[in-house]
Amino acid sequence: MEGIRQIEKQYPQLPRLSQENLEQGGKLKVIRKWLSPLGLEAQVVRPLIDEIKQSAVASTKASDIDTQYQVVLKTLASSSFWAKVKKACH
Repeated sequence: MEGIRQIEKQYPQLPRLSQENLEQGGKLKVIRKWLSPLGLEAQVVRPLIDEIKQSAVASTKASDIDTQYQVVLKTLASSSFWAKVKKACH
């Protein structure tokens, strides 16, 4: 939400976007709709959305990630997994 708060400071005419708002559909769709009253060109909106994404990734902690995704990420990070993939591809 930090990236969203930064954009709210840049554009004070925007209404406050809450976590509940973000849960009312696809997050990017909700964010684009939230930004739409500004009438900004796509080339201006895209960097704003990238800023929000970067902020979200930067503030994500391991405890925020669902356990199932943690298993997938650990598997993808393991060298034994990639050795098996390499062996299967040859």
